[in-house]
Amino acid sequence: MVFVVTGGIKLLGPEVFGKGAVGAATYVHITLAVVTDILLLLHIYLKLVWPTLREVIRGTRLFFEYQRRRKLTVPMRIQ
Repeated sequence: MVFVVTGGIKLLGPEVFGKGAVGAATYVHITLAVVTDILLLLHIYLKLVWPTLREVIRGTRLFFEYQRRRKLTVPMRIQ
């Protein structure tokens, strides 16, 4: 919705809204686009890359050492 409003302001231009409004709309439009791009890349990473990377980490000796140390410091739950 914000993209539509700011894009509309940019489309109609400074003749209708003035230079300040178009400048502010451009700033908001670009900022929101960058944030959207970052969130999209984060989503792709978490969906595609992280599960594979997590499994690779779990298969290493370092992961097992981490688990052993964690069990020594974190008490087990009573079930």
